[in-house]
Parts: sequence; C-alpha cells; structure tokens
Amino acid sequence: MTHSIRVLAIREQLEAHGHHVTPDGRMRPRAAAYLLGVSEQTLRKWRCENVGPAYYKYGSVWYRIDDLLSRIDQSRIEPA
Repeated sequence: MTHSIRVLAIREQLEAHGHHVTPDGRMRPRAAAYLLGVSEQTLRKWRCENVGPAYYKYGSVWYRIDDLLSRIDQSRIEPA
C-alpha cells in the first residue's frame, strides 16, 4: 500500500468514527489516541516525558497522520 493511499484510508477510518482530520492531516489528541490504540492520558504523559510521537502546539495540541505513521513504523520489531 502506498503512503498516500495509507494516509487516505486512515483519514477515512478516523472520520467514520467521528474524528475530525484537517485537510493537511492534523488531528486532536483524542483522534491520535484512537489511531494509536492508547488513551489520551497516555499521550499527555508521553508529551510530559518528551517521548512518543511528534506533536504541534498551536494553542492546542495537534498530531499529524504522517508523524503517527512514522512512530508506528519506528516501533516495529522484526524477530530474528
């Protein structure tokens, strides 16, 4: 699956579950938590500990689909 198709599929999944994604692929912590399968509290904790996926703070906290996918890919472990 190409990256752009993957992003589009994730956007559609998020929006189908009531999460808003901006045209440039940003979302609020609630949607990011849903995508990652963690709680909003976990994301908050990660931000305080300076770990977890990259995020943006423009008055509010925002996550980008690309950053979340990158974080997911970085977490991949291949057995030997």
